[in-house]
Amino acid sequence: MASKSSAADELRSAVGGILERGEEVVGVFLDELLENLHVRDEISKTVRRAAGARKRVEGNIESILTLLSVPTRSDYKHLLRRIDELQGSLVNINMKLDRLLAERAAPPPLPTPGAKPVARRAAKRVASRSR
Repeated sequence: MASKSSAADELRSAVGGILERGEEVVGVFLDELLENLHVRDEISKTVRRAAGARKRVEGNIESILTLLSVPTRSDYKHLLRRIDELQGSLVNINMKLDRLLAERAAPPPLPTPGAKPVARRAAKRVASRSR
């Protein structure tokens, strides 16, 4: 059993050494490759073309989904924004309603001694004008 374990360990270390050496070689190769301006320019052009192609594919897929009456990602995002707006409006309405209910439930302020209530004064003014 010990010989199988040591053979497996030797194999692992040999494979690990090969992998490390391969990583070094690939790293050096990529460094030298990217130092070349022409290669870097071609890589950046390729990346830009790939991004453009992806946008065109996404646009085509969205058009097809729209023709099939299937909601698209933009439809979904639009609905989420609208739901957030409605939720904010509901929160505002609830806050205003709570404030109104609290004002209605609060007892009226006590009149100060010697002062006439405002409602009685207004009623007297209206009565005197109608005469």
